[in-house]
Amino acid sequence: NVDFAIVSGSQLVTLRAQGGRATAVFATFQKSPRALVVKWDSSYQTIEELWRSDGTIMAQNGLPFIKWLNQSLGKSNLKFIPYTGSFAPFLQNTVVGMQAFATAEPVQLESDGIRTRVFLVADAGFNPYDVIVAVSDRLLEQEPELVTKMVRAMTRGWQDYLASPQPTNKTIGKLNPDFSPRTLEIAAAALSNFLVSEDTKSNRLGWMTESRWTSLQDKLVSLGELDPERRKEIGRIFLNPAWSKDSEPSADETQPVSKGSESASDA
Repeated sequence: NVDFAIVSGSQLVTLRAQGGRATAVFATFQKSPRALVVKWDSSYQTIEELWRSDGTIMAQNGLPFIKWLNQSLGKSNLKFIPYTGSFAPFLQNTVVGMQAFATAEPVQLESDGIRTRVFLVADAGFNPYDVIVAVSDRLLEQEPELVTKMVRAMTRGWQDYLASPQPTNKTIGKLNPDFSPRTLEIAAAALSNFLVSEDTKSNRLGWMTESRWTSLQDKLVSLGELDPERRKEIGRIFLNPAWSKDSEPSADETQPVSKGSESASDA
């Protein structure tokens, strides 16, 4: 019952396979930030070494990327305990590592003076789009111009942030004092590695391709996360809204509360 939602690639595939009707219109993270993290002085130098150890890790066993690691690196001997969002077990060495979002937990830890080693699951072969803006098919059909204007505004907003994050970081810091200027500075410096790809360089930020979505679905089928028969029901899962060069968003359209419009077309 929502018009727009932030989802992962796997979540959207599952939703559509189960009959839900939402379409991806902007893939913020072109490279997946899902990761496993260890302390810098850990003996584990690679994700393979960590995966083949018999230590305890704080991660949600059963997540698609965990299943992928089991499939690609072999079934792990790691002992899993639930990830609660607390750093305490990690800091107290109760666990040898934990799951993370590369631009979140490691950034906060670095800001607090704790160096980490980040193993990106994308580098191990599981690299779906992430932090995807999806829109209900109902809204997309009824108000395609609204959807396109929204995507235009997000594109411009991210372009401006990557070029000069300081003004936005000041606002974020005022709204959420838990984010220190140092934390926001580190996060901003890391973002372009995940938001910018060859596809976005050739097109625009948030751009998606059929091959990336097909690859994800193939992997989810191989992991038992997606039934081959239900896959046939997914249909169109993404759309790259298009607009002309002379209809770039105005300043008002790039504000966070903006609602926009323009025609949408298939990629």
